[in-house]
Amino acid sequence: NNEVDNVDIAIIGAGIGGLCAGAILNSLYNKRVGIYESHYLAGGCAHAFDRRASNGADFTFDSGPTILLGCSTPPYNPLRQILNAIGQEVKWISYDAWGMIENPGRDTEKRWRLELGPDAFEQGPLLEFGGEEAQQEFRDLRRRTKGLVAGAVDIPAMAMRPGSS
Repeated sequence: NNEVDNVDIAIIGAGIGGLCAGAILNSLYNKRVGIYESHYLAGGCAHAFDRRASNGADFTFDSGPTILLGCSTPPYNPLRQILNAIGQEVKWISYDAWGMIENPGRDTEKRWRLELGPDAFEQGPLLEFGGEEAQQEFRDLRRRTKGLVAGAVDIPAMAMRPGSS
């Protein structure tokens, strides 16, 4: 019996869900948690990766959950709520846009930038790639889900629990 293997709860997968569950169980419920991952890097699709450009400049790319919802201003996304609950502070870097390069270095290379902010998606890529019909469908979706979105903002993910309370 190795002390490392003596855990209350074993979590398979060190993606964002497994890491958050482990942090909550350990920090808030004092459980000994083992998180087991087959990949060499924890975080699943919620991690960053580094690349060097041909001119030697280094870039870090965030491929995780902060890209659309953000962690720096309310309403906080579930990741930020969990970090707050377990007492972890992170220096958040705000940005006003993100971009994508399709088929880099090829004749078919296409670059685009998504501005962030109110209505930026609707007036930008949605209009450009989907047209006015897509904009109308998006407005209808917003209208139909307005109450659900309001509830999601008002009830933090950390407050939701299964079963009786």
